[in-house]
Amino acid sequence: MLPLFLFLACSSDDLNADSGPLEVSTYCDTPAQADSVQVEDGDGDASSGVVLGRLQTNVVSNVNDPQYVGFVDYLIENRDVGGAAQRGRSDVDGNFTERLGSGNWRIKLGGYQSSYYCAKEFDFSIQAGKVIRACVDMGCAAP
Repeated sequence: MLPLFLFLACSSDDLNADSGPLEVSTYCDTPAQADSVQVEDGDGDASSGVVLGRLQTNVVSNVNDPQYVGFVDYLIENRDVGGAAQRGRSDVDGNFTERLGSGNWRIKLGGYQSSYYCAKEFDFSIQAGKVIRACVDMGCAAP
């Protein structure tokens, strides 16, 4: 027990840091990452990939403030073949996950978050067998 205590006492990690999954705490937490994507190896699926999205806002200093990015409704539509858009909602921290077929996609969101109107269209591509991390600025402006 004592060695573990010494390890914790010497750790330089901030104990108040986000305790969420690693992918949540290391991507899309600065304004510089807004409207960007990262491609990573996925599960090797030959026809689809996964988008791990995270919303952020530019109206407060904490770009991931749940008051602004939590429970946001969105539509994702295929830009190559059309068809019905998929509906979804971000979680309390502004994260969303969708498995999509290979091709070009667009996420659309719009509506009021707190006292700000937010509207955004963001395009990204899905590659078979890959994970796409998408950081989407919500495009909020004062009413």
